[in-house]
Amino acid sequence: MNIAVLKYEFVTEKPAGIPDAWPAETRILGEGDSLPGPNWVQMTDVELAAHIAANQTTYDAWEDVYFAPTPDQIVTKSLRGAEVFGRTLIESFKKENVLAGITQAGKTKAVADYCHKLEHYLGTGSLYAAIDEIDVLLLTVALSGLSPFVTSTRLNDYKTKLQVYLGIS
Repeated sequence: MNIAVLKYEFVTEKPAGIPDAWPAETRILGEGDSLPGPNWVQMTDVELAAHIAANQTTYDAWEDVYFAPTPDQIVTKSLRGAEVFGRTLIESFKKENVLAGITQAGKTKAVADYCHKLEHYLGTGSLYAAIDEIDVLLLTVALSGLSPFVTSTRLNDYKTKLQVYLGIS
């Protein structure tokens, strides 16, 4: 099979830095078809495959750089992930407390007041600050009178989840 190949070296509007030898466009040539333009070359399918294989490493290196996320995209993704994870922990904590009878025990406001900084840090994705706040809460939890809704065991479990998420456990 004969194929018409136009390489990027002859293309004016192209992605920045793409290797010149990489095929920009290919067209199958039928019997008697001529090349579509002056900068096109004719190759067999075997020749084209060999040409691509010979240039694949260079193309792959370009592609890795060209499609790599920007520092801004990396930070945005990280922040969003931290916020989602923090809100997931908040939701889990609240569900566990509802199932444990927090409303019937009349402790909803007291627990919310006791954990308000922790909830703020988790909700904003400030996970290292959340760990620090857990350490502060651990100093007074035994005297808080909020068991079983806030206990050192539960706080340490959440601290461990944060550390695992952050890769610091």
